[in-house]
Amino acid sequence: LLSFFLFLFLSSLSLSPKTLQNIRTGRTLSYSPLPRSASLATPHSAPSFSPLKSQLVLARCREDLSWVDKVRNKFDSIIIYNKCGESLPSHLVGNKVVTISHPNTGSSDAVYLSHILTFWDDLAENTVFYKGFAYSDSLPNQLLDGLTSSPYLTCSKSHMSQTHTKNFAEFVKYLVGETEKDRFFETDYVCVKGAFGVGRNLLRGNPWGLYAGMRKQQTSQMEEVDHFIERMWGRLFSMEPRLDHKSVCKRRNKKKKKK
Repeated sequence: LLSFFLFLFLSSLSLSPKTLQNIRTGRTLSYSPLPRSASLATPHSAPSFSPLKSQLVLARCREDLSWVDKVRNKFDSIIIYNKCGESLPSHLVGNKVVTISHPNTGSSDAVYLSHILTFWDDLAENTVFYKGFAYSDSLPNQLLDGLTSSPYLTCSKSHMSQTHTKNFAEFVKYLVGETEKDRFFETDYVCVKGAFGVGRNLLRGNPWGLYAGMRKQQTSQMEEVDHFIERMWGRLFSMEPRLDHKSVCKRRNKKKKKK
């Protein structure tokens, strides 16, 4: 199964019915990183499947994920990308939760990009991307609820630091070219902290090759490019903050104060 999965990933990043079934039923898989020589063209379409309504994608490196039980029933599927090799408690795996081993390169964004590239043809209708460290036990649920009224949602909106602007501009220019670069700087709004939700249609509104270009820059840990990629999500999905973002964040903050 491992060699079969790697073959499909390297050839077209499309998944077979058998592999998709493994994801849905809770078997542990392995992942091979995108090769630097990979084509940036959109892969051929995979066989048609009924997509999941909701999925939680977690980037984990030794964090305690006991909080996952509090959100398990909210999502159709939870995929934990295990970056540091430490096994999960057995009670967490199964019942809609599966693990995929992932190289410890890049930041949590490397996991998010790997997921997008691998499951491009079978992305859930709504996906919440989140770190193993829980900012709030209820935040994944609230982000998912918010996607009913907004195709993109984050509680971590911020503004670009001036010290990063020049190098970030060069990174964006590399990804989209000189003529398209300026539209990413119509606002300095960015998403930080690596927690956001996005709908499939909005996510796939950007070309597959753009995500592949971002992912192939991540070859080791703690690189400057990781900060740039983290700040790309807000630019890719929402050029300005939205009011419905604030309503979700306020609910989260009120609950936090009561504790």
